[in-house]
Amino acid sequence: MRKPRIYMAGKVGKRDWRHQLLGVDRIAHGWDDFTTYHTNGWQEFELLTYVGPFFVSCDHACFHHNGVHGAASLTHPKDGHTICTALSDGPSPTQVHRRAVQGILDSNIVLAYIDKPDAYGTLFEIGFAVANKKRVVLCISDELRDIDKDFWFIARGASVTHYNTTFEKLKNILHLEVRNFVVGDDA
Repeated sequence: MRKPRIYMAGKVGKRDWRHQLLGVDRIAHGWDDFTTYHTNGWQEFELLTYVGPFFVSCDHACFHHNGVHGAASLTHPKDGHTICTALSDGPSPTQVHRRAVQGILDSNIVLAYIDKPDAYGTLFEIGFAVANKKRVVLCISDELRDIDKDFWFIARGASVTHYNTTFEKLKNILHLEVRNFVVGDDA
């Protein structure tokens, strides 16, 4: 059975929607010595291979502030306060960006979940995936139903767009995409 390689674009947070969707407490960071990307850092699941994004956490959620995007940093990029020194040797923003780009290139499917209106990195991930002819499944949270139509431009580039996406619907969409890939509807 062939398994899809799935990149899950969306805002990064401590034990976020990806963890819930995959049924894990932790997503392997996939970094060897926190600086070098190796494809064996992919996280294997029974029906899919998770290829990103990978982010760093010291379990204090220090690397999940706005503007940090899961990259190690000693200071917050906006106000300069010290975040945490637990992983001061972690990947830089440049390394996290390169890793995300590589994950998208390695993927068969990009599942993009927009649950916050300021998902700027996610918009880049979607655009990059579309430019590289990846299957992009865009899901816009039901929590954004008052502004979901504001995403019309990015939705035009997606292979398929789902509005008013609840978490249960997101799980069903993932299962459907995996099934379609396995039976050959998506090469």
